[in-house]
Amino acid sequence: MTDPRLSAELAADPAGYGYATMTDAEIAAAWQVADRPVFVDVPVAALAGLCDLHGITPKLIAATSHDEAQTLLRYVQGDTAVTTIAYADPVKRPLLDGLIDAIVAGTDVTAADAALIRGLGTKQVTRPAELGLGRVTERMIREHR
Repeated sequence: MTDPRLSAELAADPAGYGYATMTDAEIAAAWQVADRPVFVDVPVAALAGLCDLHGITPKLIAATSHDEAQTLLRYVQGDTAVTTIAYADPVKRPLLDGLIDAIVAGTDVTAADAALIRGLGTKQVTRPAELGLGRVTERMIREHR
């Protein structure tokens, strides 16, 4: 059974793996590595736990005159009805990243702290998982080339 998504991936190589110079076995092996970032929504409880664990919450509390820091603090302290931050949403993610960048620029929250926060909304998956293909075997690759 052929899958047009797999055929298109192997023909176009949009992620730049270099399929044309790789064997079927090399492609199958490369596709076992979770090296593709995907964005996921972030439970507010996970954000709160991370901020408490890594000392970010006190930095937010100290930034009393910084609007963006106070906005994030409301989430961290559970002062909002929101239970999930929509980091997977391609429209909202840049806004959230902008909020985080503004906090770093105007408070004691560091770039490393920001990376931890963003890390909650980013996970690594395999290329087949990113494409929604499930498990792809060497034989399937050979059949779709």
